[in-house]
Amino acid sequence: AFVDAKIRRGCKYLNFALTFLTFLHVFADNRCLKSRSCFHKSATILQTSGLQLAARLPASCYLVFTTAYARYALDGFEVDAVDFLHKPFFYDRFSRAVQKAEQWMVMHSLQQWAESGGGRLLLKADYKNVTVPFHAILYIEAVDNYVRVVQENGAVVQSKIPLHRVEEQLPAEEFVRIHRSFIVARGKVARFSRSEVVLRAQSRHLPVGRKYAAEAVRKLERETEF
Repeated sequence: AFVDAKIRRGCKYLNFALTFLTFLHVFADNRCLKSRSCFHKSATILQTSGLQLAARLPASCYLVFTTAYARYALDGFEVDAVDFLHKPFFYDRFSRAVQKAEQWMVMHSLQQWAESGGGRLLLKADYKNVTVPFHAILYIEAVDNYVRVVQENGAVVQSKIPLHRVEEQLPAEEFVRIHRSFIVARGKVARFSRSEVVLRAQSRHLPVGRKYAAEAVRKLERETEF
């Protein structure tokens, strides 16, 4: 109870919808089996029945295991745990585990959206799901741990997600990676060379990285001319 109260005070941005003392109480409440949740399992749960619980939870649940016994780490990852915290650990370490779980949730949503053929990019921005139509995207830029999705009308959506994860959700025939920090919409390139791309809207000049030059030129040649 003390640990639970401390986590609640420290993680004010989390919504504690359900709390259980044993795995039996989890299965007595169908709400946790029907929702996407992040579960934090304690040491005693892991040693006795935590793995049984993990095996029975739906795939939409994201697990963070904590225990004083490092030997249980491999067992935790065998059930696709998001993270494993070895006691004692500080709040900052727990916070990183929660952030990692949140990123997994975003990735799962992006994958589902892409597989559904929605024609839009789904991102998490300001704790909300935001969609951007593929046809509205001008270019995408990586800035530190975030991406900036710049649209033709000048609107920008910023989300904490790696650029390569966004790239996986984009239709390859419509977008081109030109730099470690930039992806452009093929149909919106005015002109290009092996070192630079100029976009039609906003007359924006973007660099082409050496690593990406050959493939970028090959793909862009289908749309424009030097």
